[in-house]
Amino acid sequence: MQLVAQTLSTIVLDSVPKHLSIAQQLEIYTDATWQADFLDINKQAFIPFSRLQDFDYSNAYWLRFQVRNRSAVPLTAYFPLSIPAENSLRRTRIPLFEADFYKVHDDNQKTRTKGGRLSNERKASYTPHKQYLELQLHPNELATYYLRLRYDWREFKTTHHLKPMLISKAELDRRELLYSQDSGQTRHFRFAFLAIALMISLINLAQFCLNRDKAYLMYATYAMGLFLLYFLKYEEALPFDNRFFFGKFFGEYYDYFDILFFQSVFFSQFLFYRYFFHTARDYPFFDQRIALGLRLLVGVFLIDILSYFFFGGHAIFGFIHTLLPLLLLPYILYLIYIAYTIQTRLSAIIVTGSLILILLSSLGIVAQFFSKNLLQQLPAFFHEPDNYSPIGAIIEFILFSVALGYRVGVVESRNMELENAKQIAELRKQLYTNITHEFRTPLTLIISPLQEMIAGRFKGNMQQYQKIMLRNAERLLQLINQLLDLSKLEAGELRVQASESDVVQFTRAIAMSFESLALRKQIDFQLDLSPNPIPAWFDRDKMEKVLTNLLSNAFKFTSEEGRIRVLVRQQEKQVHISVEDNGIGIPAEQLPHIFKRFYQVEQPSMRQLEGSGVGLALTREIVELHGGTIHVQSKENEGSRFDLYFPIDGLQFSAQEKIQATRPTKTVATAKTSLPHIPDFTSNNSRILLVVEDNADVRRYVVEQLQDRYQVLEAEHGKAGLELALTHIPDLIISDVMMPEMDGIELCKRLKQNEKTSHIPIIILTAKADRTDRLEGLQIGADDYLTKPFDSEELQLRATNLVQQRQQLIERFSKIGSVAIRPVKPVSPEEIFLQKAVKIVRERMEDEEFGVVELADALLMSRHQLHRKIKALTDKSPSVFIRSLRLQAAKDLLQQGEYNVSEVAFRLGFNSLAYFSKCFAQEFGQPPSAFIAST
Repeated sequence: MQLVAQTLSTIVLDSVPKHLSIAQQLEIYTDATWQADFLDINKQAFIPFSRLQDFDYSNAYWLRFQVRNRSAVPLTAYFPLSIPAENSLRRTRIPLFEADFYKVHDDNQKTRTKGGRLSNERKASYTPHKQYLELQLHPNELATYYLRLRYDWREFKTTHHLKPMLISKAELDRRELLYSQDSGQTRHFRFAFLAIALMISLINLAQFCLNRDKAYLMYATYAMGLFLLYFLKYEEALPFDNRFFFGKFFGEYYDYFDILFFQSVFFSQFLFYRYFFHTARDYPFFDQRIALGLRLLVGVFLIDILSYFFFGGHAIFGFIHTLLPLLLLPYILYLIYIAYTIQTRLSAIIVTGSLILILLSSLGIVAQFFSKNLLQQLPAFFHEPDNYSPIGAIIEFILFSVALGYRVGVVESRNMELENAKQIAELRKQLYTNITHEFRTPLTLIISPLQEMIAGRFKGNMQQYQKIMLRNAERLLQLINQLLDLSKLEAGELRVQASESDVVQFTRAIAMSFESLALRKQIDFQLDLSPNPIPAWFDRDKMEKVLTNLLSNAFKFTSEEGRIRVLVRQQEKQVHISVEDNGIGIPAEQLPHIFKRFYQVEQPSMRQLEGSGVGLALTREIVELHGGTIHVQSKENEGSRFDLYFPIDGLQFSAQEKIQATRPTKTVATAKTSLPHIPDFTSNNSRILLVVEDNADVRRYVVEQLQDRYQVLEAEHGKAGLELALTHIPDLIISDVMMPEMDGIELCKRLKQNEKTSHIPIIILTAKADRTDRLEGLQIGADDYLTKPFDSEELQLRATNLVQQRQQLIERFSKIGSVAIRPVKPVSPEEIFLQKAVKIVRERMEDEEFGVVELADALLMSRHQLHRKIKALTDKSPSVFIRSLRLQAAKDLLQQGEYNVSEVAFRLGFNSLAYFSKCFAQEFGQPPSAFIAST
């Protein structure tokens, strides 16, 4: 039968050309039903291949062409289904297909060959394979060929266009040889690139999870975008068919995801810049440009999606898809330029990585379109344009990773600097706070008595206060000199004036000035001095400050009946001076820091007579000026030992630093006054004042200003003050803040939280004048805050005002009947306490045995505590308080009219009707019978 249409053009071959296009001789038929077979295919209308606009892979296609071998020898030509491009070794990507190839001989016999990626022999594997059909022609043979292409992946669309041609065996071998030479290299490189991109993404994602730095998240997104984008492109870099893998998941949206991955690379890179450089915080201008770039990217993404929607499968889409990044390139370069202007090592690394990627990506685009001949001169690996961008990306990965690592170091270094600066600032603040405290305390004891003397209101022993004022003025001078010495040390201006003196005699003179203090505190003060003189060169004035500071600290932190030992020995060419005590000691973790200029040991037990925190720092500096060293050994609660060494011969001093004259030692040791005896209060009506202050002079001054109005209790620290407050329930408390054992803030907090003492007004008296300190005191319930130095008249007025305010509260609570029945929820600790007491009395009102003792037990108080508390709140004794509640209840019962007078009296615990009537009349001004009659 005649199977070939008469219009079919014949391809005549005298030999097999290198490559011959057969598009003009090829005809095509579209089988939309997928049902047509070879037997009836000629009944269908074929059209010239050139008239087909595009492939729609939801259809099957039949291709037909006719070839004549006009030579006298057999010819073999090849029809490629997918061939390398002319200027690259990349195989054109096509979907999964099945090919049926029929050859009709001139005697109308036919043969069939199956091929394609879904043919039976390939179904179990998706590894690369040769995609071509072989045409074998005998001499003078005329043959017609039919090719049916059927696509299993129907929804998939591609921009691939079949370019039908015949090529020779030599050309096919040449191209396959080139491809085989390159394919292994390329596959390994591409697989390595995908592995690197995935690894970079996961590592940076883990970094983000650890430190929550969004720069790592954006970098992880950027690397993942590159991984997914090239995972789609690199069909032959994996041991499985990635297009089949993605197609099963994405289906018809496959190319949309291709666009999404492509655009995500730009988005994440822009955002990486933003978070890497902290542009919103540090570079607002750069941040504004990045924000504009992100908006441009949104527009580019929408154009890309729309172009695919309208032109997918056409060359127009490929052109637009390639053009958009090129149009965006100038703006990306602009952003890189801005990043370069930051001019840091980090910006240089980032800019270099970005520029390398852009350069190599641009080379790949240029090579793909314009450099066919040039590529052939390069090694086979560089014939593939798609290899250029990944090379740039790998270099960028390396540089970006270096930048991120360097950034971590920079950030850590900066954080360390900030932390050090913060610590120094905190230490300086602590130093200034302590100095302020040290200044304000002596100023209080100088200014306040002077104000009293000038105003003619001074109370106390004039001569005694003159000594106190002189002692505190000297203390101020000592502090100022220490600060000046430190200032000179920092400026390098502190000069030594050394002279040759006997260290033993010098040390004995200084130590003996502390002898009276040792006797007063009953301290075993031992001097273990060398029996022989030790002549040495040193600055007597400065070394006096060193020894005085060490001995003052020893006495300050050694309790009564303790032990202090001073040792002086010569060790070869050095003097060894040791000051040892069995006091409270220093915590081991704080020992390395005690000689720092702005450091002070944080230990409540060491706050007593707290200093400025510069003494030991100045001591070390002076010892080092003498070419010596100082060391400390200490155990907490066991004591401390300071050992200092300095050379004898004075060779460390220049001629200008040595003088011949010597000066006598003048040292004043400040004694600590013991606490006065606590008075025994016998009158329950006396107003009691508790003064809690660690400085004995300040405490004595406050007591003398208020002792004519109050019976005064004294405590030297918060712990003792708390015990006295709980025992005596004072009417007013005046407390310092910085004290040993327990500070004033903690004391105030505990007093306000304790039901027994919550009503007591508290005045915080302190040298801490910062707003934060005042707020802290007021927030925990302090009623007033007075800063040192204070005016005695102001102190008296504030104390009087608080007592008057407490009296107003007493008047408010004195009508206990209204309190007893009022349903409003209590809002203050005093109301809570009264409501609790009222509830207890009401519950046991009918018990005639219930009285003050039983109420005190129920409230977990002693009788004295209960009396002070109830008296302070209601101005009534506890017995009167209980009786008033009973009488109020009696009045309510009588007004109800259900009981007579005697029934009410006995019902509420009164065992005498006459006593009940008398008390009732005193409470309400009328006898009980009057209330019955009124009802």
